[in-house]
Amino acid sequence: MIEIYPDLEMLSAAAAQLFAEQAERAVEAQGRFSVALSGDSTPRHLYELLAQPPFRDRVPWAKVHVFWGDERCVPVDDPRSNYRLARQALLDHVPIPNGQIHPILCSQQPREAAERYETLLRTSFTSQPPRLDLVFLGLGENGHTASLFPDTPVLEEQQRWVANVE
Repeated sequence: MIEIYPDLEMLSAAAAQLFAEQAERAVEAQGRFSVALSGDSTPRHLYELLAQPPFRDRVPWAKVHVFWGDERCVPVDDPRSNYRLARQALLDHVPIPNGQIHPILCSQQPREAAERYETLLRTSFTSQPPRLDLVFLGLGENGHTASLFPDTPVLEEQQRWVANVE
């Protein structure tokens, strides 16, 4: 299914609706909603919509677990941090328990951060590979998504859940 929206406002509203619907369904079916967020500038308005009524009141935040599809290896207070964007636009404004927010922390070397995040995912999910209820991804001008660029060796990875991409 492909849906095309005429502008960012309508895209963001549709994405917020999808987020709320999927959260409600997942919590009803399994008692938990696991979502992977994306970064850069496109999802900012989506996050802002989710942080205010009616979505803020509709989403069962106490049962939401937030993960990331990718992250730049920068400090969490760096303006380029995907975690920082989500925190400022959404997570600081909704009643989600801090222990259910699972950022990719890049205070060390990128390879170590990837290994640590993979460990976190493996302990957070009993199924292999992890089952996320919703994954938001963007598409870069050069065809990359989730920091995966066309024609790079990491696309052949078969074992790792998280890979360091430089």
